[in-house]
Amino acid sequence: VIVVPGIKIPFAHAGEYAFGVGLDENTIREMEAYNPNCVHFTVPDFVALDGIRWCQRNNIAYIGTWHSNYIEYLKYYFIEWILGPAFHRYLKGFFEQIPTVYVPTSYMLRKMREEWGYGSATELKEWGRGVDMNMFSPDRRSAQFRASKGFTDQDVVVLWVSRLVPEKRPDIWMQCVKRLQEEGLPVKALVVGNGTFEKYLSKLKYVSCCGWLSGNALGEAYASSDILLFPSDVETFGNVTLEALSSGCPKNFLNVSSSSKFKDA
Repeated sequence: VIVVPGIKIPFAHAGEYAFGVGLDENTIREMEAYNPNCVHFTVPDFVALDGIRWCQRNNIAYIGTWHSNYIEYLKYYFIEWILGPAFHRYLKGFFEQIPTVYVPTSYMLRKMREEWGYGSATELKEWGRGVDMNMFSPDRRSAQFRASKGFTDQDVVVLWVSRLVPEKRPDIWMQCVKRLQEEGLPVKALVVGNGTFEKYLSKLKYVSCCGWLSGNALGEAYASSDILLFPSDVETFGNVTLEALSSGCPKNFLNVSSSSKFKDA
């Protein structure tokens, strides 16, 4: 792992987002010593832009994957009207110079072609996702885990697994949990993830914040919950929906993103 220079994005609630500013000489030497057969680009920052040029100069194969609907993020930081058109042109310029770009769902494939006009130079292909069904399994449900968070067998535990930032819609999540509680339902909530909204979520009644979890600990959190509430509307896929289903945890989400691919699952 090589850490490259970056600029922290200076907007409220942006959390730890940073924008890579390019490849330095030391990183280029490391890449040349590694001598890759193929380079995979996942984030359209200036580091990747330099990386594409490096691949072109050295006749090295490269591919890209689309993981985030970056344009849709801007509206949650109130800068879409300023940066939207220029950022859209930059993204198209970035991805259209990659021979093949893989997207996670057929929904995103259609959206990129029909709504955003991608695919004139690059080839768009679908590359599906999967999860480890041993790690994310109903067998990991744990009464001990629930008790450690203050949950009883009678409680309905509403789970949210996410980065806790505006575009993931913490406002909707908090409103739903509060309304269910106000209606007298035995609802308690579990939050897995980090972000600037954690301090607000932790103040809600009967909400337990776990911070960042991974591996078997994350699988245990899924299986020990009763429903996943996932309100984000900027997802290209939303791995959490697949992890929840594999863990035997039903899910509920906004029908405006790629997560709707699973609405009949």
